[in-house]
Amino acid sequence: MSDKSDELCERIIKTELHVDMLEKLKWKTLSADILNDPRWSMKRYFVNAHLATIHNVVRRATTARAAFRQHRAVDVVHKFRFVSEDPVNFVLFLFYL
Repeated sequence: MSDKSDELCERIIKTELHVDMLEKLKWKTLSADILNDPRWSMKRYFVNAHLATIHNVVRRATTARAAFRQHRAVDVVHKFRFVSEDPVNFVLFLFYL
């Protein structure tokens, strides 16, 4: 099942998996300085995958915006705007919140 599935996106919110995803994005090992280092491409991939999934959830789950606002998601992803190497697409995420 794809993360573009409406059913899966609703389930992510219902089971509060989005909270776990946001907590992982807060890790200090995912700072912009580290993500800008080409040696850490797997960490960039991890961040990109999380943000892409969150982006789809916000677009497809009816209660997602409120759930992400409640957990201050914008504050969590804000640090990724300084990633220059293979930049994450957090601007789209902010647009939907």
